[in-house]
Amino acid sequence: MAGYFNVAYPPNEDYIRFNGGKNSKIQKNLILDNQSPDCLNVIFDDDSAQTRPGSIKINTAAAGSFACDGFYTRHVVNSTAESMVAWFGGTMFVLSGTSFNPIASATSLYTAGTKVFAVEYQNHMFFGGGSANIPYKYNGTDFTRHGVYPATTTMSVNSGAGSNLSGDYIWGMTYINSALVESDISPFTTTFTLAATGASLTSVPIAPQSWGVATRAIYRSEANSAAVLYRVGTIANNTATTFVDNVADAALGEEPPVDANVPPLYGPCLYHQSRLFVIGRYPSDTVDRVYYSDLGNPYVFGTTNFINAGDQTSDVPEALGLWDNYLVITGARGTSWLIYMPDTDDTNWVQLRLRSQFGSKSPLGMFEAMNFLIFPAVEKDKFVGFGALSASGLEPTAALTDVGAVAGDMLSTVIEDEMFAANSAYLKNIASIVYKNRAYITMTSGSGTTNNRIFIFDFSRNGLEKSQKFTWTPWTGMNAAQFTVYEGDLYFATSDATGFVYKMNQTAYNDSGAAINSYFWTKEFAGQPAHTTWFKDWRFGNLLYGLLGDWLMGFTVRTDSDKGDGITTDIDCNPGQSTWGSMVWGSDIWDAGRDVKDIKSPLGQFRGKRIQFKFSNKNVVNAGFKIVGLNLTYNLKGKR
Repeated sequence: MAGYFNVAYPPNEDYIRFNGGKNSKIQKNLILDNQSPDCLNVIFDDDSAQTRPGSIKINTAAAGSFACDGFYTRHVVNSTAESMVAWFGGTMFVLSGTSFNPIASATSLYTAGTKVFAVEYQNHMFFGGGSANIPYKYNGTDFTRHGVYPATTTMSVNSGAGSNLSGDYIWGMTYINSALVESDISPFTTTFTLAATGASLTSVPIAPQSWGVATRAIYRSEANSAAVLYRVGTIANNTATTFVDNVADAALGEEPPVDANVPPLYGPCLYHQSRLFVIGRYPSDTVDRVYYSDLGNPYVFGTTNFINAGDQTSDVPEALGLWDNYLVITGARGTSWLIYMPDTDDTNWVQLRLRSQFGSKSPLGMFEAMNFLIFPAVEKDKFVGFGALSASGLEPTAALTDVGAVAGDMLSTVIEDEMFAANSAYLKNIASIVYKNRAYITMTSGSGTTNNRIFIFDFSRNGLEKSQKFTWTPWTGMNAAQFTVYEGDLYFATSDATGFVYKMNQTAYNDSGAAINSYFWTKEFAGQPAHTTWFKDWRFGNLLYGLLGDWLMGFTVRTDSDKGDGITTDIDCNPGQSTWGSMVWGSDIWDAGRDVKDIKSPLGQFRGKRIQFKFSNKNVVNAGFKIVGLNLTYNLKGKR
């Protein structure tokens, strides 16, 4: 019977490292040793599985009883200064200390529940509130309309002081914003005849404060020629309503702008190659298109500055992304397009339709990782998981355009059941962010109506299993509408109607006082390959675990695919240290403390072909677990 007793697994008696993430796609006895068929609220740091860090509420008073509709960090050019911006109930708030203060000019601007999108350029943050709302901009002080809208009324003309004007004339005017960008010209005055005098203009239009107008320009035709207007001068404010024109024709300035079109009413938006790209529509449109601003000018969208992606009926653009030198456009019903941009000249851009069955309905869900553009993928209106767009080089390639390189299998195949559980009615609410080599993805799962689950896509993988390029793990307990990184830390705003923002990755094992339900089930181990079908007495589990604090880690065992709770024992995680200045001589035992500990746990009561373990924090506030490694010892009993 030699070799039948005290058989070690792994055979080399090394530890199994639990750093492989969740794999619920494959039977729990067939997945890799380091993977888990069921885990929750864990991270895989230091080649171990451990309880995720907690979160803490940062605003002492709620920003109303609303879910967050937009959550961003505004950066200041040539400065490290940042500001946190959140939209609740149609109002924009800015963080100050522990309070979110509403911006007066952005109060009740949009409707609660309307997603607000943002993009930064030229020291402004531009906000789009969808196809029913005018977009706005914010520079840290002023909150005003995004585009420079023209006046809709004209001026009154009378004879005035001077002697330089003789003949028939017409006038118009424009608005100019603080960036010196000028609107299209207003309606013209009626023709007015002068004889060796000047003109007195009255009732010069004043723009509403929310339009962001700083100055106004006056334009006039030459005598007896209404074909073209030229600049006469400017009014260096937005308050005066009169202007005297005594400028001779020979001294007139430049012509007014042509096609200084305002941006459409947009939602998804991004910056690329000195332009803003948005998905939206003008009031005269019936469907959304991709529009882009003039080069170097985010305030003007020329009337021909659009990309026709989709057939404008069954499939329209839903989301924008950037990958290398491509603008990526995805449609709602499984179509994707690439716009290759070799330079900033839009006449040189090349539009390619991917031969792929995948699209996306999640404009906030795309992120870049591992040289992929990863996105929530929809196939025939059904959410199927996270796909990845990839190719080599910056030129359009056959591999890219023919296949679309949507990562053969979906990147999320290992948690396919979790993906299929997503509530398809709320795919537009999926949001993601990359922070410290992990992507944080929030979405609505099951019968929920708001985002109630976070998935961590960890692509750092600097551990021992180099062949595993990424891992997945689900988190609960944090209902996140959207994430942002502010002053180097990660935050989320709530998807439920609470009006709060939370700072993530805190050292305490609680979510603002609530327990974190954290556990990790191992695979079912059957011993060495030749012993898979043998019945076994499971003798010992040798654990290497973290000593995180004065609490208990749950250690659960069950055999042969038992669906029950198993049998749980408690393992003390107290580091047990006494240090200089705190120990009591004659009472305490001197110990500098330990980070981890080895124990040999008897498993004599467990018999079967396969064995499975669970490690947990017992769902206790301020308690966490860390399992670094495990190996097993068993006796062979025979084939049964």
